[in-house]
Amino acid sequence: MPLGFPTLIWFFTVLAAICNSTCGNEWPQEKKIDGIVQPLVDAEEIVGVVVGIVTPEGSHVLRYGSTSLSESTPPDGDTIFEIGSLTKVVTGVLLVRMVAGQSVELEDPVRKYLPGSVNVPTVNGKPMTLLHLATHTAGLPRDPANLRPKDPLNRFDGYSERQLYACLSGLGEDTFGKKTADGEHKSHSTYQYSNVGVGLLGHLLSRKGKKPFELLVREMIRDELQMADTCITLDDEQSKRLATGYYFYDQVAPSSSAGCIPGYGGFRSTVNDLLKFLAAHLRGGDSPIDPAIRLALQPHYDMDENSSVGLCWHIDRTTGTVWHGGTTTGFTSAMAFNSRSGFGVVVLTNSKSLVITPLVHALLGAAQGEMPQPIRPLTRIKVDEDVLDSYTGTYQDKSKPFLDALRSTRTIVREGDHLKVKGLNPTERFPLFPVTETGFICKGEDIYAKFRRNNDGEVLGIELILWGSKSQLTKLD
Repeated sequence: MPLGFPTLIWFFTVLAAICNSTCGNEWPQEKKIDGIVQPLVDAEEIVGVVVGIVTPEGSHVLRYGSTSLSESTPPDGDTIFEIGSLTKVVTGVLLVRMVAGQSVELEDPVRKYLPGSVNVPTVNGKPMTLLHLATHTAGLPRDPANLRPKDPLNRFDGYSERQLYACLSGLGEDTFGKKTADGEHKSHSTYQYSNVGVGLLGHLLSRKGKKPFELLVREMIRDELQMADTCITLDDEQSKRLATGYYFYDQVAPSSSAGCIPGYGGFRSTVNDLLKFLAAHLRGGDSPIDPAIRLALQPHYDMDENSSVGLCWHIDRTTGTVWHGGTTTGFTSAMAFNSRSGFGVVVLTNSKSLVITPLVHALLGAAQGEMPQPIRPLTRIKVDEDVLDSYTGTYQDKSKPFLDALRSTRTIVREGDHLKVKGLNPTERFPLFPVTETGFICKGEDIYAKFRRNNDGEVLGIELILWGSKSQLTKLD
């Protein structure tokens, strides 16, 4: 797409700001940033990480760790990472670019862009709209109920348009709750974060534009901002720059796929590319994309007295901070910025980790000159093998009816210096690393465990917290 003169002026202004990171003296806040990030690499919380920071004076790229555990090559601004749900904010900007081009309207009903055979739920008795999808207020679940992954490490791989439409129509399983007396599914317009909702939004925009989602983003966002490494499909040269992703810290993750709904989390990118995206949100200019960004950043739904949702962005109205994060099986990303101060931060890492969202907020504060807030992950310790062996065995929730108790069964074995939990479902397998003699965590996952002993030291059971759901299991043997 040819670039007009105002666009060229805007682009070179942003480019000059980004290139400023390689010129002049060391940035005064760099040691603060090092003091927050490097301990996370040293503690084996993350393998490698690149931090990009936009300031009113320019931009900076800081790098830590390595692109792979098998080699010591550090990542840099051109290292490619999966960005997961950071894709959603790209989808939000695409939506408003198409609104500006009068292709769609925010209040357009979803059913307008789907085959007539698809039964779309209503929201509070009214048609579900594109705005509902972009603000997570369509009442849709986080993930589709008919998601049946062949590979639990790549859950959306192969998820098809047919399955998406069946999910919307409530075929097979009741996706949105029980049917009402008139046979319709009805949702409620409260905030409920939804991968399938934003994924559906990208799918609808693709149908309206009569082009693949990736091509639409390329034409309407990527080419405007010169983000050449922001894509779904990598060429051979880009593949060589893709970092190796890890889960449980040291387990190599497969390349992720978003199936037919890449708008929720299918993109890969670099810190250098996302610095351009970030600078466009902070500085604006005469680019044709600027009005779209301004609309995307407006609060469109108030979650409470302090928090709102823009078009896929989360907004803290008290501080003025705007942010979003993303996760795939082997990568974690986050971006936060504050237009009032003119500072922004993007963090990309090749590890699945729970610390990246709090990290990006801590780094934004440090970049703005605030007192550094260190991130302190639970530190793995060494526990005697005899103690670990005492925890091995079969556990079950005896308070439940027979079949539910059977489903709750977990077998715990020792693997070297840590434990491994196995459920009846082969996908329910994860390591537990000791942080105290009785307390354990699973790196990168919202999983915690604490063993119970009686006064004689006999292991009685385990309290297991899986992604916020707590259960008390009794040791059977």
